[in-house]
Amino acid sequence: MNLRPRRGAAIAALALSLFSCARIQFGDRTLRAPRTTELSLRWQRRLVEPAALDWAPVVRGGVAFDHANDRVFVGSVDRGLRAIRSEDGALLWRFEALGRIDSTPIIADDATVFGAGDGAVYSVDSATGRLRWRSVVGAEVVHAPVRAGRLIVVVTGADAVVAMNASDGRRAWTYRRSPPGGISSTGHAGLLVDDNRLFTGFADGTVVCLDPTDGSLIWEQDTAAEFESADGQNEGHQAIDVDTTPVVVGDTVYVASQAVGLLALDKVGGARRWTNARLTGVSALGTDGRALFAASLEAGLVRIDPFDGRVVWARSIDAGAVVNMLSVSRGRMLVSSVDRGLWVVRAEDGVVLDGLRPGRGIAAPALLTPDSRIFVHSNADILYSLDLER
Repeated sequence: MNLRPRRGAAIAALALSLFSCARIQFGDRTLRAPRTTELSLRWQRRLVEPAALDWAPVVRGGVAFDHANDRVFVGSVDRGLRAIRSEDGALLWRFEALGRIDSTPIIADDATVFGAGDGAVYSVDSATGRLRWRSVVGAEVVHAPVRAGRLIVVVTGADAVVAMNASDGRRAWTYRRSPPGGISSTGHAGLLVDDNRLFTGFADGTVVCLDPTDGSLIWEQDTAAEFESADGQNEGHQAIDVDTTPVVVGDTVYVASQAVGLLALDKVGGARRWTNARLTGVSALGTDGRALFAASLEAGLVRIDPFDGRVVWARSIDAGAVVNMLSVSRGRMLVSSVDRGLWVVRAEDGVVLDGLRPGRGIAAPALLTPDSRIFVHSNADILYSLDLER
């Protein structure tokens, strides 16, 4: 990581002090290592003091960026949504919800919208932090809301997709599936909006495509319909959840089932194009618009040919449970791990170029701004502002 001088020696000294406090490591290098190539620190801000944190919490709330007003928004396990000046990390205001905030907020016009662990969605004024509305959706919300025209849409921990009016929070429609019997994992998929279609997956192994304007079903695909293991176990004996957020490349939507594997579905009609049954237990999917990437504890980080499901390369990067992947410039991916931290990985061959290891790992998605700044929220409840080498 490259520590470039910023506004004199005093700021450089402050940056070194902040590094020391957080015990940050970059890749296999310590703080005092020589220059690396991809990342440099601007600032860091602790959101919650360690004594107030649950033991080893998993912090899933990412960052929303308001470039026009030089601020970012981030929620925390202390139930607070904070507005922070993006240039230097100064606190602008704090709003307190009724539950911990694991949802990444989104900016909807002049409001900031997020879900919380109290089973509600909140809209607050972005300039002041004043509450505009609170809409009860019945279960915790841990994924980012999505905007679909005049609507805000969320998926809840009770396998329900709920849409509400962005202006006042009134319920517009709900799509719900009954939870399955048998084995189920604890996570669930987020939402993807693409070409005026809404995609998500459920604990019963079903992937759906909904019309976001009214919640009507366009198609559904039961990924476990033909599933039966070699020893005669059926769906009730396996975790058949689709709990990674779908991704789209061209006219194909890609989903991952815990037991069935990685699947490619036709975006328009939902027909299955191929299945890679070897890629089970997938914890994250990503794309750079051309290739498909997946991660699991067994396979590591994998690049897949999106046309036939063939594995192009697989790399073990000592990343633990990879939970988020983001494509960035110059053929690179940002890969975050709940156990370790953040890696910059070359998409062509999976080589790790640089990394941030902040101690407790990173479960939240990283945010990349148009001017190549990265904002990322660690499991130690510290918000980092980094520069990505252009």
